[in-house]
Amino acid sequence: GGAMTPAERTTAAAGVTASLKDAGVIGGWRDELFPVSSGYGQEPLLLVERASASLLGIRAYGVHINGYVTLPNGEKELWVAKRSATKQTFPGQLD
Repeated sequence: GGAMTPAERTTAAAGVTASLKDAGVIGGWRDELFPVSSGYGQEPLLLVERASASLLGIRAYGVHINGYVTLPNGEKELWVAKRSATKQTFPGQLD
């Protein structure tokens, strides 16, 4: 008995996500573990394949940087990040 450890939960979830991948439910598999916690900056409760996080209802966080620049003629422009064309999810789209 007793509560499962984060490592045990990770192992259990890996079996489920692998089955979903094999069934074609999860695309864009990265072989990248993503921490699942009760809140931003909290200790992970388990790790799951990153591609499965949104399908499992897990809140994901990311950092995006945009910038304003002033051109030599005084005009201002906004620089917006664009995703790599080789990304598994939303390739080539604005971030």
